[in-house]
Amino acid sequence: MTFTSAAPAVVLTYCSGSASSPTDPFGQNTLELRGDGVATLENLFHGDRTVWTGVISPSTVDELGQVLEQAAFPKVPPHRIPAGSSLREVTLSAKGETLSTAIAWHAPHEVAEMAQYKHLFEILDSLVYQVSESTMQATSNFLPGLVSETKKIYPPTQTSSALPPSIK
Repeated sequence: MTFTSAAPAVVLTYCSGSASSPTDPFGQNTLELRGDGVATLENLFHGDRTVWTGVISPSTVDELGQVLEQAAFPKVPPHRIPAGSSLREVTLSAKGETLSTAIAWHAPHEVAEMAQYKHLFEILDSLVYQVSESTMQATSNFLPGLVSETKKIYPPTQTSSALPPSIK
């Protein structure tokens, strides 16, 4: 299965963090990116849910596909996963087929054979940062300018006309 802008039915999902961990200040982020460049980011944090959308360029989609291929996804070099480690999960899915892997958060920085995964996470973390309109700052915005047409879609933004009568 290949992730490319020419295969809009293939979906890449990137999940990191924990929605309920008392030590995770950002909650769980799930980025879903379709081959056509449509991205949806959901953040779950101690019972709260926020969702944004954005559009990724075909060249960025194709770069992600190339990096996945160079990393030999879903294969991952052996690495330590200490108890309590945060994981990064990457999944490709299409037509009932799923490929998935989980990697310890810091492993790409510690294992030389994971250089391509390190680059993959730089792209994915930048997408999370940008789709969230800079709200999710768990990592740096390594590659600015990858996302356009961002919009927070949940919870709905309240306007003065949406406020209860007692608040107006």
